[in-house]
Order: sequence, then structure tokens, then C-alpha cells
Amino acid sequence: MFGSSWRLHPEAHALTVGTFLDAMMDLGSAAERLRDKESLFDPAGGGRALRAVVRQMSVPLRKLCLDGDGVLLRKTIGSLAFHPLGGPKSQYRRVAMSWRSRRQEWVLGFADGGKRTVVVPETEHEIEIGRLYGVDFVENGWCSIHTPFDLTAHPVPMEEWLETKVLQVNSVSYTIREALRLVADYEGAHASELPAWNAVGVNPEAMDRGRKMKYRLANSVYFGCLSYVQLVTLYTALYLVGKIQQLLANSANTLAGVDAAPVERSIRHLPTNLVLRAQIINGTQEMIVVGKSDVPGNRRRHPVYRLWSGSPEWDAPPPTPP
Repeated sequence: MFGSSWRLHPEAHALTVGTFLDAMMDLGSAAERLRDKESLFDPAGGGRALRAVVRQMSVPLRKLCLDGDGVLLRKTIGSLAFHPLGGPKSQYRRVAMSWRSRRQEWVLGFADGGKRTVVVPETEHEIEIGRLYGVDFVENGWCSIHTPFDLTAHPVPMEEWLETKVLQVNSVSYTIREALRLVADYEGAHASELPAWNAVGVNPEAMDRGRKMKYRLANSVYFGCLSYVQLVTLYTALYLVGKIQQLLANSANTLAGVDAAPVERSIRHLPTNLVLRAQIINGTQEMIVVGKSDVPGNRRRHPVYRLWSGSPEWDAPPPTPP
């Protein structure tokens, strides 16, 4: 399923391999919970458990792929390459969502004792969802979710893979590296404190700036209970588990003199081809910033936010028939 197999780096050190196996054990322990589909995918309350799995996965993923520019993975695996993002163009469909944010009035206090009233007027919003890797729109309001990686394509080097654009929200783009880091930094262990969702006094055009704003934008739509960057994190973890399953199956349970049998037993039966059916949910009512106004109804806006996956090849217009 996963194409060309990974092999141990010829100069891999036993200490490096030991750290690598510890991270894979952590990743496998989190992925093990995906086997309990009855609780994880229960519409009545499974979403919180599934998000917990993704948070747990993000920590070893950061250690493997991001810390030190992925030095742990690069020093363990030789000729490291990943399958790129992609899929059939025919799966593209445009889905639009709209809602109205209520008028809100805030009293802001300042250090000198002064106060100021800020009014956020009632505003119309719209989200337009285009093609997303690994998300197929199967019916109105519902989608099928699967791996965003094209397992039939030629693998690419790790650095090129991490810098692939996975998501675009208006003028803000996200690479695989940024998607993994946002989940790890804001949701994983030792995560940074999230900013207040309703930030008064910020124009919508200013949302493109800063990593906290990027986190808000990326979480503007949920597919079931997961945002798109959470989906990328989930399937990246499953992709790594699949590749290491192959590596350990071909290693006679030993890597650079380190006993790998406990990890092999832990992950060998984990499913890596997870397919979900989910409803598309608008989550932006507590994240979109609509600007400030001192007069109710003044400076009304109708922001449009567009989400899609993109690459030069995907975004190019189709060739004109002869």
C-alpha cells in the first residue's frame, strides 16, 4: 500500500535508534485508540476522544519530523522520502457556508482608568470550501475523509514534502510543516495558551498575521469533529506507522543492535487506511474577527473566507481540447 519501503540508515547510532523507537512507541500507543471505533466515532460524544488521539499523536510527530528539522527521522532512515499530497481532480467540488454574527458590545478598560465602548456590528459571513486533499464531498453537507497522500505518486525528499502547501485560507497558506506544528504547539503537550477567540478591535484583514491568527483560520471549518490541520496530523501519523510497520517487519526485530520487538508487536496490527464519513461543520462563529465600530451597524462587512488545497499543478486550468 505504501510503495517503496524505508530502510535503516547505514550509519544510524544505537542511541538515535532507541530514541526513534521510543517516539514510535508513543505514536503507536495513541494510534491504538483508533481501533475502538465504537467510542471514537460515536456522534453522541466520540469527537472529544478522537481529538485527544490527534493531540497525543502530535507530540511524537513533532519529535520525529520537526525538531531539529527532522534530524531524528533523517538519522534513523536512509534515503528518506514521502508520498506527496494529491488525488484525482474529479473530486473537486465547491461548498459554501454562511452565517450571521450577532451584534456585541464590549467595555474595554485601560491602565489609566479610562474606559471605551466598542461595538461589533451584526455581520454576514461566508465560507467557500473548494478542493481539499483527502476530503471528498459526497452529498450536501457531508464528506468522505481518507488519506491526503497520493500513494501511487513518486515519493519526494522529506524537506520538499514538509514544505508542500496543504491548505490555503484566503491569502494565508499552510505547509505540512506548519499544519503539524500548529497542532503540536497549540494542542499537544506543553501547548501554548490559546488567545481569546473573540478579539475586539481587529479588522478582518489583520487576521493574516501571526501564528495565532493562522491557528484560528485553519480551525474555521470542522470535518466532523476535526479541523483540516488536525486531519493532516492524523493521517501523517498513520502514514509513518505504515512505513515503520514495513521497516520492522523486514528487520528481524533488531535495528542497529537495538531490540525493536516491543515496538513491532505494538504497531504491527494497527490499521493505517482509516476512512471516515463526516458532516462539514462551521466553527467560525467564535473565531472570526469582524472589526470595531463605535456606532451600532456602522462599517458593516460581508467577509468571505475561502479554503482549498493548492499546488501549481492542481491550480492550473485544464488544457483546452483540440
